[in-house]
Amino acid sequence: MSDPVRHQPLNAAQQARIEFWNEIRSGIYRQLVRLVLTGSGYLLLSLMVGSFLIQMMEAVATDNLYLTRKKVYFFDMLDAETMDVSWMNTIFTCYVLAAAFCLAFSILLLLFIKHRIPSAICSWMARLPMFGSTMECLVAAELCQSVYKSIIERRTYSEALKNSSMTIGNPTIRDWSQRAANQLAEGQALSSVLAAIPLHVPPVSVLPGLFCEEKSHEQALALWEAAAEESHQLAQSRFVRANVFVSNTVILISAFIAVYAMYTTTSSLFVTLKGLA
Repeated sequence: MSDPVRHQPLNAAQQARIEFWNEIRSGIYRQLVRLVLTGSGYLLLSLMVGSFLIQMMEAVATDNLYLTRKKVYFFDMLDAETMDVSWMNTIFTCYVLAAAFCLAFSILLLLFIKHRIPSAICSWMARLPMFGSTMECLVAAELCQSVYKSIIERRTYSEALKNSSMTIGNPTIRDWSQRAANQLAEGQALSSVLAAIPLHVPPVSVLPGLFCEEKSHEQALALWEAAAEESHQLAQSRFVRANVFVSNTVILISAFIAVYAMYTTTSSLFVTLKGLA
């Protein structure tokens, strides 16, 4: 990237390609937000219904007496006992705590999608199954696109990564881009700098090996374009997998929460009615 011509504008085809990539990422981010809102909505609704049923049954059963049969020698005796509802209060508390955790975690996920959390928490959230890998692919796609655009404009790699540190939303990659730009300005090799990138998706993880030798402008442009294209395709495929996994998991958990609440209330009602019979 030592060509003396600097800051060359993008042509129409290159601009259209970048706009297309931007639209892909924006669409996936919107769908991720919708997935989190829908999933958390289902979970919170099932927890609210379950806790309501348990609380109502606890209120009805508190201080209630029911008859039990006891055999004393050869005689059947009836004995009145007070219904124990302490276990209902325990389950109700668990439901409330689960609802609070679900709400807090969904808010954290939304902040993660919007890149509004610190770098340390962002790195932890990236380890989430399905969801984290999708976000990693989106960040990798944004980074590759940013460097690709800078190469078109014939900037140095130091300038390209410095520009990425100001435009990329993910705080972890922003910090790395700034450090990498400084390292390149100090004379470090591009391959060693790329080897330290905190992303582990295939298009980015193979870049250090590809840049062990110096590339011409055309070769570098082709490599970053291919990396950006593959990253966007991988982000789309991983979102499809994450969508199916999260949707099915949320449905199963919501169904279990509601069914368990109905089971506990009907079991308690059955005991009461049996004692009154």
